[in-house]
Amino acid sequence: MALSIFVPIAYIATLFAALAAFSKVYRRRETRRLQEYQESSNAKNEVNAERAIYNTLADVQEEFPDGGADDSGWVVPRATLQGALLARAVNVLKSMNDLRSDKQALATLLERGSVGDDAAVLLETMDNDIRKEVMAIVREAGRFDQSWSKLIFQSANEIVANLRYRDILLDIGKQREEEAAKTRQMGLPVREMSASTK
Repeated sequence: MALSIFVPIAYIATLFAALAAFSKVYRRRETRRLQEYQESSNAKNEVNAERAIYNTLADVQEEFPDGGADDSGWVVPRATLQGALLARAVNVLKSMNDLRSDKQALATLLERGSVGDDAAVLLETMDNDIRKEVMAIVREAGRFDQSWSKLIFQSANEIVANLRYRDILLDIGKQREEEAAKTRQMGLPVREMSASTK
């Protein structure tokens, strides 16, 4: 009779001990993975050229008093600071686009069971970092002009679209040369483009 009481208690105690050990190992692994991401993210932030350029220019300006847009108190020209901040916003938008496509791919992989939930946690952390960067850019834009803080990402979005179209147009020439080379390899004649169509 005494044995039958201790068997379920021992089973429950063993189950709780196993769950506690698993939880401890899992949390330690997640903490280590987050620390690795933060270290790599900090290293990436240090080499983030757009942010580094803007911060350096802003630091130089902070040493001197602010003035109006045409005031000689601006050691670094205001247009230069705004251009650096706009470049930073363009970089953030590119990162957001990359993250959006990564999330779509991750959703597919999660459905198939190819990756674990830790990848989703990592992407969520990256998303939070980008949101913080967006808020920092909006705050900085508000220092120049309150209305510009609402328009900076509109301008950055137009720049990103323009860069995308430019890359497509530049890529057309490369694709044409590749296709012409393939056509020549097959022994077919390649029609030369006239100067008016180039």
